[in-house]
Amino acid sequence: MKWWTGMVSKVWRTQEKSKAFTLVELLIVIVVIVILATIVTIGYGAVVGNANDKAVQADVTKLADALKLKSLDNNNIPAGGATSSNTGDSTQLSGITFKPNVNGYDPTVSNLYYCSGTVNGSSEFAVAARSKSGKAFSYISNKGVSDFVGYSWTASSNGVALCTALGFSAPFTWSYGYNPSPSYGWYAWAFPGDIIKNIVLNPKGVGSTAGWFSPIVSSVTATSNVSWNGKADWYRYVWDGTGASTVRLNVNQSDLVNGQTYTASMLVGNSGASSVSWSNDWSDQNMTNFTLAAGQQKRIYFSASRATYDATYRFLDFNLTTSGVPGLLVSDVMITSGTNQYAYGDGNSNGWQWTGGAYASTSSGPGR
Repeated sequence: MKWWTGMVSKVWRTQEKSKAFTLVELLIVIVVIVILATIVTIGYGAVVGNANDKAVQADVTKLADALKLKSLDNNNIPAGGATSSNTGDSTQLSGITFKPNVNGYDPTVSNLYYCSGTVNGSSEFAVAARSKSGKAFSYISNKGVSDFVGYSWTASSNGVALCTALGFSAPFTWSYGYNPSPSYGWYAWAFPGDIIKNIVLNPKGVGSTAGWFSPIVSSVTATSNVSWNGKADWYRYVWDGTGASTVRLNVNQSDLVNGQTYTASMLVGNSGASSVSWSNDWSDQNMTNFTLAAGQQKRIYFSASRATYDATYRFLDFNLTTSGVPGLLVSDVMITSGTNQYAYGDGNSNGWQWTGGAYASTSSGPGR
């Protein structure tokens, strides 16, 4: 490096005398700049890679600490969601919520694994994850944290092979927190953002109208399982133009907090040749008007609060203001606490789960 610095200084001194660079001198300066830039780039890459390694290694240790506390509370090591026979749900890790430092993880492979079972006859658990640098780390409960080598990480990595590589003997259980597919990402137990609750009991109207929209007047007719625009589970609501046109969806009062603002959203469609209009309200609050153009499909949102919720005021209404066929198509309804607008989710969505029966209970999962 001193030799190059001296050469550059010599070039500058020569330039001062001649007031002009020769071609050779210019080439020397360019070469020096390129070399220095390469050194800086390599150095910066090493710094970033080291930071990612430390973040992932710290996460592995923090998750292991949380699992130790859970084990002490329950006097038992938590079980993973799937088994060594590949049964169960590997996206679930019951009783554990962890927010990883996602920027440090390799986003091209399945990541952040948990194993629970026996290692050399002793009940143990392990956590393993891979950094963006390509370096992987594991924490085995009887050894602590260390580099994890000897396993080939891929986008479709399976926990059975990974846990076996860590020394677990079947039968064991496992879970993982991240799937690199764009439609999955981080699962609920390891989601870095908000875990939200959809308080609509039957958000698609599956099987019956319990927990779903029902006309409260005879002037509105409802037809289920309508196919349109590539979707086969629409409900069509048509108003005959006489009297009221209210259609109502009730939620459980126990899922509501007095004074809390809730955001309702629903997927709506118009299969007709002219626009359709309606209004929404939340327990008789914040009536909001909407219009949908011919052939349009979109998700609409609105927020409202009520000082006191009770056995009566616990509903989402819509009132048709356009009469006749084709009416309004509705599906995928969600009501969440707060004012944030999230993409639709229910217990059958990626990373979500039902609190009870499918399409007969509330559901929770990552808010995206």
